[in-house]
Order: sequence, then structure tokens, then C-alpha cells
Amino acid sequence: VCQPGLGFQVRALDFFGGTGPPPMHEVWMLNLLAAVPGSEVQRVIGIADLMELKCKAVFLLAQYMYAEYLVDLAPPAVVLKVFRHTWEVHSRVGLSETATDLALQLHSWRPLPESEARFAAALEARRKTLPCMQGAAEASPCASSAVQQLVNVVIARCREDLKWVSSWLARVLRDEWTPEVQGVRVRLLVFERCNSSTGALAGRSVVTALKSLGAITGDSTTVRLYDPSGFENVVYVWFLRSPAWHDADFSVFLHGSPFDHLDSQTLDDVLRALAQGSYRTPFLHLNTKRLPLGAVQPCVVELLAPAMAAWEAAVTPLASPRLPREISTYCCSQFVVSRERVQHLPRAFWDAVWLSLWQPGSVSGVASPVLPASCHDAASRIYAFHHRHAGSTAADHGLWAVVLEALWHWLLGEEPELPVRERDGRLPLFLR
Repeated sequence: VCQPGLGFQVRALDFFGGTGPPPMHEVWMLNLLAAVPGSEVQRVIGIADLMELKCKAVFLLAQYMYAEYLVDLAPPAVVLKVFRHTWEVHSRVGLSETATDLALQLHSWRPLPESEARFAAALEARRKTLPCMQGAAEASPCASSAVQQLVNVVIARCREDLKWVSSWLARVLRDEWTPEVQGVRVRLLVFERCNSSTGALAGRSVVTALKSLGAITGDSTTVRLYDPSGFENVVYVWFLRSPAWHDADFSVFLHGSPFDHLDSQTLDDVLRALAQGSYRTPFLHLNTKRLPLGAVQPCVVELLAPAMAAWEAAVTPLASPRLPREISTYCCSQFVVSRERVQHLPRAFWDAVWLSLWQPGSVSGVASPVLPASCHDAASRIYAFHHRHAGSTAADHGLWAVVLEALWHWLLGEEPELPVRERDGRLPLFLR
């Protein structure tokens, strides 16, 4: 009989009850331990974990959750094989529970039937996207009958080494490729923000190399965008007001050194889902640290007034936009956005923001006289915070970066208070 009150069971009950995040660390551990010989298990885990591993119902729950996690990241046939093989290996271990015990738990222990239903629903949704799994007569693999999505990878670079781009694409798109994988077309757009002659692998080098391998589209390119001064916000606004690349199904916005702020597993899993054709999330913030819930300050209202007026003039009176009173999101501006969300705001809005970006928030730390008075203190504080950019004018342009950092999600169609990913029930399990 399973022992109640152990860690994974408690956290699983919270998750399925809607009061907690998914206990994925325990899910991964229990599935990995299925491959460890029974005589060795006690060497690698504690007694409490061992008790959970010996409970078939708990292990089956971990399997269902792991399969739901995988269903968007691997071909369905592979997911089912992993599920079946892991269960067969685990079932060979001598356990005290009978088939009758397990059947009772399948119906009486709340998380089990719900997790089974969640996995079945996710698998069915995945199957509907693959013609060869709907009884199609073609003998060719699924990938041959599916249309590959086009994805922009937009990178704001200032002297960072871009070797990670090649490693990332190779790790996911080359090393994990099988005939069942639909694949994805990657358009790499590297925006050079700083004029540099350093030896770090620059945008042009990585784009040229990846083009020669056929890893990215032929219209991938580098763009010199030295002015106006600022941070990643300059690149993002330039992209959003320029319709040339808005045909992509999704756009991934990244820094030149993205792993300073995000978990590489999240970025890899996003690319895996895109390659599988299963990615559907219209907006996803990629970073890990949160900004606190805060009021939208008068400075933000005044600073955005021209852009908001341009937005209002471009829409019907019934859709007149209003800045929210409070805002909450993740820090540091790296996210994935659908084509529909990229086109969410009229170009007039971004044109107005672009014009404002040319006006410095401060001059050597002294607030600019063209700024609204409500922004003077903020501009000086932001300059002081970015003092490490000495010798560059970027710190004097930090105000807009901070304002947009807090608002990107809302401007791209999300509610003002962006949920924590782990607790956002709209997201598939692999993004939580």
C-alpha cells in the first residue's frame, strides 16, 4: 500500500488541485530511477524517495506526467515507446502491490485518472497535427506532409560571442533529428548594436557559417543598428515597426548572451516544440527572475503618451487603449511571440516609440530637460545603475529600456499581471 504524505504525493495533489506548480523535479527523478538496478537504488536516493518509487500508483503518475511533458517535444510514437518501456522495466521489480491494488488506485487516487486524461488529451491534440496519424494513405513520414513553421530568432548583440547559436541549433535540430520530426525554418537576424573589432564570433560570421550548412534560411542576415543608443529595446522596437520579417509564425527575442537570464532547458524545449510543429503559445516570457508587482508610474504614462495617442488614433473608439494601473512580469526582456501578437499594435505606435528613443533620458547622468519632470529622478537613478557602461552613451538611454521591460508582455497582448509560468494553467507542461 502506498504511504500517504510523502513529498511527491503532496505536491502532486497540490498541482492537480490547482494550488501548486507541477512537481517536475520529482517526476524526472522517478523516471530516471526506473533505469537503475534495484540493488543499486538505495545508494542514490533516500528512504522517503525509495518508498515512493516502490508505490506503483505513484510511479505511474510520474510516468503520465513525464509523458505529458514529452508529448510536445518528441514524435508521439517515441513518447509511447518510452512510456511502455519504462513501465515494463519498473514492473519487473518485485513490489508488494497486487494488480487489484493498482486497479483500485487508478480509480480512487484522484491524480491518477486526471493525469491519464491530461496525457490522453495532449496526445490526441498532437495526433491531429500530424496527417500520417489520422489514417492518411501516404507511406512517407509525417514530416513530408507537414508545412514547416518559419521562426525568427532576433538577437540584440553588443560584442558577445555567438558560438552558442550554432551549438543551440545543432543540439536540438541536428542531433535530435529523426524522419518523424517535422522540422522548422529558422531565420536568424543578428542586430549589431556596438561597432567592435574584437575576436568574438560576430553576427556576420555565424550567419554566413550557418547559411553554408543550410541550417538557417537564405534571407537570414545581420543588421548594423548602432543608433540610437540603448539596449535590446532599440532592436525590438526597430523589428516591430519594420514589417519585412513579420511573416514568421513565431519570433524569438534574445540578448547576445541569453543564458544570463534564462534556463537553457526552456530555450531548448521551445525549439524542440517548434521543430515538432506543436508549439502554440502566443506569448512566452523566457527568463527566470520576476519583477515585483508595481504601479504604473506617472513617468511611464507621460513618456508613452505620444505612442498611446498614435495607437488610439489607429483603432476604433470602442477599442481605445488604456495603460494598466499595475504591472507584473519577468525581468530582462527575452520572449517568444506569435505572428498575430507581433502585429497586435499598429505601426504608428512603434513609430512614435522609435522617435522617442532618440532622445536621451539623461546627459552624463543629469536628467534631460526634454523629459517629463516626473521622469527626472528615474533617469538619473537608471544612469547610475548602468554606470558599468562607462565610455558609452547607452546608460543615458536606459530609461526606455526599463519602461519597455515592464510592459512588453502587455504591449504584445497579455494581461497586465503576467502569471508565473509554473502556475500558468494555459501553458503546456513542458513550459511550466
